[in-house]
Amino acid sequence: EISEAGSPHDLEAFGERADVVVLTCTQNASSMRVVNHEFISRMKRGFLLINIARGGLCDYNAVKRALDSGSMGGFGTDVWQVEPFPTTDTLLRHERVVATPHVA
Repeated sequence: EISEAGSPHDLEAFGERADVVVLTCTQNASSMRVVNHEFISRMKRGFLLINIARGGLCDYNAVKRALDSGSMGGFGTDVWQVEPFPTTDTLLRHERVVATPHVA
């Protein structure tokens, strides 16, 4: 059951209260790197981020900093900035990251 509804303009207000954020939106000029340092800084400490949409929605440097500092509790993804996942990317080996192939 959905207790609240909103639009993309309400993202920050919802984000400030969310324990979990799941990205399912399209990637376009207005959504590129929507999850960035500014977005993350408004979130509840320890929130979980799941990206099952497109890799360009996240600023992965900001995600890594947030994971390292503890402001983000975990990151799950099946998409990446570059696919296939670059095996040398340290974020993939982060203890709070779960990454799976985007095969659906």
